Amino acid sequence: MKNQLKRIAPLFLAAVIGIPFLYGVGNAVSALRAEENEEDFWFKDMYNTTMGARVLSHADAPASENAPWLGTYAWFGKYEGNPVKYRILNPTEYNYGGSSGSILMDSDMVLFNAGYDTENGKGNWDESTIREGLNGDLFLNKEGVFTEMERNAILSSNRASHDYVVGTGRGKVTAAAKAYYDHFVGLSGEKIFLLDAEDIYNSLYGYSLYDGAATNRTKKDSRGYSSYWYLRSMTETPSKAGSVYLNGYPGGEKALNTSGIAPALNLDRSKVVFTSIVEGIDEESGQGAQVKFTIKDDDISITPDTNNGYYNASGIVHIPYKITGKHASSVNQVSVVFTKDKTITDSSQILYY
Repeated sequence: MKNQLKRIAPLFLAAVIGIPFLYGVGNAVSALRAEENEEDFWFKDMYNTTMGARVLSHADAPASENAPWLGTYAWFGKYEGNPVKYRILNPTEYNYGGSSGSILMDSDMVLFNAGYDTENGKGNWDESTIREGLNGDLFLNKEGVFTEMERNAILSSNRASHDYVVGTGRGKVTAAAKAYYDHFVGLSGEKIFLLDAEDIYNSLYGYSLYDGAATNRTKKDSRGYSSYWYLRSMTETPSKAGSVYLNGYPGGEKALNTSGIAPALNLDRSKVVFTSIVEGIDEESGQGAQVKFTIKDDDISITPDTNNGYYNASGIVHIPYKITGKHASSVNQVSVVFTKDKTITDSSQILYY
């Protein structure tokens, strides 16, 4: 799946059904980033696109440890020139900051291999080289991985460390996991991170609350081979960090060793203007939809040109507009969106795109 970057300035228009005239223009909004898969002739329209992120759903709780991960996937960013597919673990996450919440996602694949802490060989996330690398030139700022707009849409995640809770409900862990990993490792402003052991026991995220091998925890590398992958969790052994084995078994890995890296992030929900379904839901599982996001660029705005009013010529309504902002000169497409509602919100019904 290949994507082409476009800077799009969208003009939102409110329409009254049955009256062939536009009576209002929505508030000025920032320009957007949209990716369209021209190779597959996919394009955004009113049938596959909704406002905001409300269409997203939670992953299915696994029926057993042999069940695969079932949920919605999102295409976001690239790695080594290839679009990256993320698992949407929680589309309405409120534990990591952001007034509008976030979309918690982790990479569906192992993107690359690296040591956890190549300097001190310790399983301490806060002092690890992988924490620094993921939020630096190894991933976040690596050329070609994210555009400026995408980086700005990634939330700086903050969550305090806490003790694990043993139990059978969502967000709980087993007694064995608590004994081995001890506690949830918090985040302090990281945009990119690794999952914690608590996450891979969370059925809300589509993972099994189970100590043994679990198919839903398995990940493959770019060659299609099953791969080990690091967690950010500490273990009872100071020189080891948490890890998931080839068969989805949770364990540990020496921090000096090279192992798989599957980055995770929180996408700021307030930055998502559109969600477009690029591949439909599997009929048997009811899951597996693949989506793309249209992201705000706060450095571009489009507004009606008040010096030149709307006019109707031969049945065609002309609406003059202005594009302003730091990135205005890079806009290469203007899209018009008709909505049923006068006030544009996530629940607005798109009549035409």
